[in-house]
Amino acid sequence: SSPSLRAKETSSLFSKKYTINNNLKEIDYGKVEGMTHKELILSFPDIARQWRQKKDVKFPKGESSQDIYKRVLNFLKLVKKFKKEKNYLIVTHNVFLRCLVGSYFDIPIFKWYLINIDYGENLNFKMINKKLYINIPRKKFRKIFQNIYENSSINKAR
Repeated sequence: SSPSLRAKETSSLFSKKYTINNNLKEIDYGKVEGMTHKELILSFPDIARQWRQKKDVKFPKGESSQDIYKRVLNFLKLVKKFKKEKNYLIVTHNVFLRCLVGSYFDIPIFKWYLINIDYGENLNFKMINKKLYINIPRKKFRKIFQNIYENSSINKAR
């Protein structure tokens, strides 16, 4: 479980015994925590400019998607050591999952924010021979990647 209270509470619904892992934390929004998108743009116009340039921006006093991706990789190293015959429930956050899914499907980092994962969404992963596989039903797959498709150059060319 992530160390956040809501993640620990969710974990405790499934098991009295769970382990905290700091790699599973939500992104640190730093100084923009709690701001609306409009407030962020007004307070930090340079962030919007860099987003338009397709750059992965670190929030002031916070993290970037690349920072989260490093935590994803650290967590995956740990997952490879899990016992094969057991099932595990991992409770984490939206940005962590977007980074995991975006990197898995080789989506450019500047598009990861477009990955649509609902809160409370259950994503099924399997580790086979130390390689991670994502098991996403077709309907859910379409929903998760709908924004990626709608914002693709292929779709805009039509």
